[in-house]
Parts: sequence; structure tokens; C-alpha cells
Amino acid sequence: MMDLYNREIICYNISKIADVDFVINTLKVIPTLINPCILHCDRASVYTSKKYQTELKANNLITSFSAKAMPTDNACMEAFWANMKRETIHYEKMQNLGEHQIIEIITNYIEYYNMYRKMKVLNYLSPKEFKTKKY
Repeated sequence: MMDLYNREIICYNISKIADVDFVINTLKVIPTLINPCILHCDRASVYTSKKYQTELKANNLITSFSAKAMPTDNACMEAFWANMKRETIHYEKMQNLGEHQIIEIITNYIEYYNMYRKMKVLNYLSPKEFKTKKY
């Protein structure tokens, strides 16, 4: 999950299967958020499910959905995934790696991205630097 204030990845979870329970477990590792907090996502069935929506309401979280077939509504997260693929290992090469190696690549990239990856939109600061400066 990305905080749009500073484009920081604030939590993540890795699994071969992204079912409702997986997504709810990911919610449980979100750091303390300022309420009200809006969680924006695409219209995948896990996010529109009654079980997920009930969990959000129980935690005072508000849902925002992308329009149908509009990945540009989730542009920041889509850009993150595109950059990660381009800057690490492209999908075809990942098919030859083991699960542990893929998890390590993703974990290392997220740490790099949050701590060191400079972004024009953040005045050429990394997400963590931008948050520290409190623009």
C-alpha cells in the first residue's frame, strides 16, 4: 500500500494467491493511519467483497475505487509496479527464480524505493526524505 502524500510504500504482503483473507491480513500490518483514511484500489473482487468492506468499516477506513477498466485512476501504484519491474528483473526472468529470491528482490526494492529513489514530484527527494522534511 502506498501513502499518496509522499509515495511511500507503507505496508506490503507477498503471496502466490491474493484472496480476501490475504488482503485482510495485509490491512492488519498497516501502521497507524490518520483517520479518516481513504484506501483507493481497483475493482478486483477481493476489494469489492462484503468481507473486505466489513473489515474496512470496522477500522474506520473509507474505500475509493478506480473506474472500471481505468488503470490511470491508480496511476501512482501502477507506476510503482512498472518501475520495479524495469529497475529489477523483468517478469520473464523472474519465472526462472525461486520464491525466496523473488521475495528478496521485492523487499530490497521497496526499501530502496522508500529510502533512496528520488522523484521529481517530491522535489527530487525520496519518499522518506520528503516525509522527514514535511512539505
